[in-house]
Amino acid sequence: MKKRHIENSFNKRKVFKKAILKIIYVILYVSVLYNILFLINTTISKKEYFKILDISIITMKSESMKPELKKNDLMIVKSYKKNNPQIEDNISYSVNNTIKTNKVFNIQEDNGERYYVTKSNNNYYPDIEKIYDNQIIGKVVCNINILGIFINIIQSKLFTIFAMILILLKISYNKYMYKMKKERRRKKYKNSNIQS
Repeated sequence: MKKRHIENSFNKRKVFKKAILKIIYVILYVSVLYNILFLINTTISKKEYFKILDISIITMKSESMKPELKKNDLMIVKSYKKNNPQIEDNISYSVNNTIKTNKVFNIQEDNGERYYVTKSNNNYYPDIEKIYDNQIIGKVVCNINILGIFINIIQSKLFTIFAMILILLKISYNKYMYKMKKERRRKKYKNSNIQS
């Protein structure tokens, strides 16, 4: 009875360990795939954020929009097609090669060209920069707390190298195990033919 209990416990640990390893490898594969897509996307579009169709994925870099948007929030930003930004919209835009996210405070015109005055939640005065339509990435439609940390980690070069090394080791290990099983089957078949 005790022996059966120990075997049962051992089998449960083995199954649990396999499940954890599978989850880790799925995360690694997904992160490497994301990095490949991110690299292709940013190389083609010359942008520093991930964009598919009208949806951009951006990480909040500052505390300027607290409590509405916090640092390291992952933001889903939708491009404007027909409608232009409205007052009180949270928009992401590019200014001086930096992506910022602020609230539209005012809409004005300069020589017939519309521009937007933005303001962060934590500043009393609006921002100095004039934001034109061609600088706007889009409207923040959703934010997911803390997930930006995960995105920043998987986009790092060190993590990508580490993940690729682990995947290559896994492939090598699988190849080795396949050869060992094949060899065992061959020996077993050879021994069964000798005994016959």
